[in-house]
Order: sequence, then structure tokens, then C-alpha cells
Amino acid sequence: MLRVLISSLFALPLLAQPFTYLGILDGQARVFSGIRKDSISVEFLGIATSTKAKVETLIVNQSFTYMGYNAKGIERRLYYDFSPSPVFVDTVYEVGDTMRRLLVLSSTSPSSSVKADVRALVTPFSVGRSWTLGIVGNTYIGDIDGDGDFTNLDTLVVTKDSVYILSMGSLSVPAGTFDSVYTIKLRFEGRAWSSIVYSNTGSSSSAWSDSLYIDYYTYWRPNFGYVKDSFFQYGKWNFLFVNIRVYFWETSVLGLSWAEGNDKNMESLYRGYIQLEEFGRIYDIRGKKVAEGKGKISLRRGIYFIRTGGRTYKVILM
Repeated sequence: MLRVLISSLFALPLLAQPFTYLGILDGQARVFSGIRKDSISVEFLGIATSTKAKVETLIVNQSFTYMGYNAKGIERRLYYDFSPSPVFVDTVYEVGDTMRRLLVLSSTSPSSSVKADVRALVTPFSVGRSWTLGIVGNTYIGDIDGDGDFTNLDTLVVTKDSVYILSMGSLSVPAGTFDSVYTIKLRFEGRAWSSIVYSNTGSSSSAWSDSLYIDYYTYWRPNFGYVKDSFFQYGKWNFLFVNIRVYFWETSVLGLSWAEGNDKNMESLYRGYIQLEEFGRIYDIRGKKVAEGKGKISLRRGIYFIRTGGRTYKVILM
């Protein structure tokens, strides 16, 4: 869970005034696509890897006040190999030049989350600027490794949480070519006690990682949002003379962007084909038009976006 939730730190069409500068608009929707790859290496036993296609949808669908500050709620859905995850709702709020975020790090039960209030983004952007999330030295306890074990809770101790603005230039993604895109790097380090390692080794001391770090890059266009991100996580555990290494990669690029208006909750499920009652255009998760017309349209199973009658909405074809 930690890798997915930290990876979403910038995975928002977020909030110079932060929300305005960062391009967070009510009713705005974004669709990103990419891949996820997991790899576990156990010395003498070999390497196990898995790769999945990823789709992520983001909708800014809540505006409210949090602790007296302007805040937004952003609904996030993840699909790996077209299987949906639970719906996550991210809370962000603006304080002066800073967009803060309630970052979910873990959970202590299926219905209870452990959150960190972090200094996520500082505006306006400029090359060379840096800041910290503000949680170094904090300890968090919960199901951090995502194994669903709420009896033996994991522990995360944060030792580094630095953010750097590295460069600015143009970038092309399926949604188009964008200029003035800033490359922002998050470097996150810590130590983690994992119940998965504990259950497989029986050693409480070996359940502590020797190292754990995350390098997360996001490519951000002011007044619009981010258009690409890439994420890498590495963790190392040592048991007796055996080294266990865990790697995780994930990339996403922007495929579609629109203001949803009254259509923000529209999502349909079709089996075998899509039936359009009026003329429409159908786009795949990369933003490429794959069909147009009216009536019965047959396509491969997957996730598509339909534009018809001035509306845009998502469909899942099984």
C-alpha cells in the first residue's frame, strides 16, 4: 500500500495561489495510462517479476473548508489490467503559497486510515527550488506493506522527505505537447518493519529493512497540472546470509483531460460492444480516437472514453 499511496503524492490535477497555479479546477477530470512492474529478488532463490497495465482516473469533485482553509477532494481510481481498485479520495488544501495534502500512508483496519499532513507542493515553481514534506523523524504504524495483516502491524520511520525542482522544458505525451513543464523530484527515505518478512523468517529484527527509498518524478505544467510521472521504489532486507530485495516501478502519461461538469459520476459497463444512442466519438486510454458513429460499435475489451452531445464519460467494455 505504501508504494501506491506515496506514488500518488503528485498524482493529482492539483492546486501565485496554489489551486489556481497548479490547475485544480472543480469538475476537472484526467486520465493517465502506463505500466506497473514489481520485482522480488531472494538470494539463491532467484527473481520473481510481474508487469501490469495501469489506468488512473482523477476527478476534482469536492470543494470545502478544512481547518479554515480552502480545500478540494479529488476522487482517484486505479485499474491494473482493467481490474478496479477501491476508490480513493485525496484531500488537499492551500495555505499561503503551499498546497498541503493529507497523505494516506497505511491503515489500521479495513475502514481506518493513517494519514500524514504533508507540505506537498510550494508555488510558484522555479528551477533549483526545494522544500521538505515536513515528516522526517515521524513514525507511522499500520498495514504499510499492504498484506492485509492487521494483527501484526508494520512500522515506517521517515528519515528523508526532500522535494527538488530540477529543470523546465517541453514534453510530448498522448494528450499533446506541453511547454514550460517542470521536472519535480521527490526523494523519500526511511526504515520499515514488515509483517511479510516477519511471517516468512520468524525474526523480528530481520523484519526491519536495511534500506528503503523512493525516487518519484512528476512533470508539471503550471495552470494545467501534471502530464507525466515515474516512480521507483527499492527496499532491502537481510535474514542471516540471505538478502531480499524488493523493486517497484510505475509510469503514467496523460491521455485525456476535460471538465466534467454534470457528467463527473458517469461510468458505464458494457459487455461485448458499446451501444450509442446518438453520434459519438470513442477514445482509448491513451487519448487516441478508435471509433465514431451511432448504434452498435464492437471493440476489444478495455477502458474507453466517449464524447457525445457535449459530454465525456468513461465506459468499461468486458
